[in-house]
Order: sequence, then structure tokens, then C-alpha cells
Amino acid sequence: MVEAPSVVGAEKPLNAFDTLTLAPIDRRLIEPDMLTAEEVRWLDRYHARVAGSLAPLLDPPTHDWLKAATAPIAAA
Repeated sequence: MVEAPSVVGAEKPLNAFDTLTLAPIDRRLIEPDMLTAEEVRWLDRYHARVAGSLAPLLDPPTHDWLKAATAPIAAA
């Protein structure tokens, strides 16, 4: 765990989790219209991290799949 950003009015410091594994989040499970702008930014940043970390390790067909799976939400 890592320390979370402070929350106004919190009684004590909060904890957050670090990402341990990298895998795309299945876009079929996401309703983009229900996300806030910050949630879209978080998802796009996470997917960019996934793609940047995994793409160099993949064969061309899997690389193409990963590219589509981690495309920015706004481009979907």
C-alpha cells in the first residue's frame, strides 16, 4: 500500500493501492458516458502504461490486439 492523497475532513491518513500487474481493462465492461473526465484520463493513462510496458515484448498480432485494447477511450 501507498499513502493516498489527503482528503479534506478525513480523520486520519488514507492508504491506496499500487498496481502490481498490467493488463488492459476490458472495454466491453465500460460505459464511457458514465465516466467523469477524470476517470477517462485515469483509464487512458493506465492503458498507455500497459501498452508502453507490454508492447515491446509481444509478437506482431498480439501487439496489434494490445494497441486496439489500450486505445484512448475517446477514440473508441
